[in-house]
Amino acid sequence: SPKRAFSCITRFIARYYLFQTKMKFSDQEQITLAILPKISSALSIMGSSFLVIKLWGEPYKTKSCKRAIWTMSAFDILCSSAWFLTTWPMEKGTVGVKFAVGNKHTCNMQGFFIQLGIAVPILNVLLSFYYLAIIRFGTSEKKLNDRDPWIRGFVLLFPEVAALVCLALGKFNDARLWCWIGSSQDKVFQWVLYFGPLWI
Repeated sequence: SPKRAFSCITRFIARYYLFQTKMKFSDQEQITLAILPKISSALSIMGSSFLVIKLWGEPYKTKSCKRAIWTMSAFDILCSSAWFLTTWPMEKGTVGVKFAVGNKHTCNMQGFFIQLGIAVPILNVLLSFYYLAIIRFGTSEKKLNDRDPWIRGFVLLFPEVAALVCLALGKFNDARLWCWIGSSQDKVFQWVLYFGPLWI
């Protein structure tokens, strides 16, 4: 039922992310946790795909705001696709996880794209600054267009480097619902490379 699904998710968030305790879920709860993220991820993929297609057919190359939206939507498709897979890419035989049929390589791939997803909120902030510059300070579109490739390149540097560093250091592993920075010893990496920038 929806009530039971909600209870299962809140219990997972509270105990795993807030109190860092390992827990055992029933088979039904494991199935719920593996399937529910697919729904929201699929909706996100559809919405972002619509924006990518729509803006691709418009003269987006001449509008800095549209370029930022297009880039943000493209990264969201990559990240949401990784979320959609939930437990599938996790190594087969992972204890306490339903539907895990992958291996170390698929786990690394999923973790890489999930970590790369931090680009989405960062690009959202960039878009807000663009609107602020245009509406509040009257910055010309031409000036923004000239600087946009450099600005976007700079803001995308952090997500790409963060994902590559985690991949190189072998940080991607079982995070219970998917592959990401899952070890309790790597909380610093989680906060520095994802939660910290997300909250800021």
